[in-house]
Amino acid sequence: MAQSFSGHRPCEWWKYESPEPLRGNETLQLYRMGELSGEELRAVTKRWAEHEERIAQLQWYVTGHENNQAVGLDGHEGYLAWRRFYGIPDELFPPRSDKELIALRQMRRKSTNDS
Repeated sequence: MAQSFSGHRPCEWWKYESPEPLRGNETLQLYRMGELSGEELRAVTKRWAEHEERIAQLQWYVTGHENNQAVGLDGHEGYLAWRRFYGIPDELFPPRSDKELIALRQMRRKSTNDS
């Protein structure tokens, strides 16, 4: 266990000690199971906050590749897809509305242009 990264457990833990099987995002599942605390919880919460802030400012979200072309989603649908990918818990970081995302991106563009 000491060699595991914050928000992760070795496969043996999932096999022999976990009260439920691993499904979906491991870190999010551990959080919802109440398995994260102390420094580990602080580390993953910080990581979720950083991911949330970064993806909220994106306008295009690559979700895969097909025929050497990026395939993705834009707008609110893409934002929510990346939240799911990173396992950001809605109860800690409520998803932003479309309006909030647009306002945030406009502020970012304005600050970039003012620089």
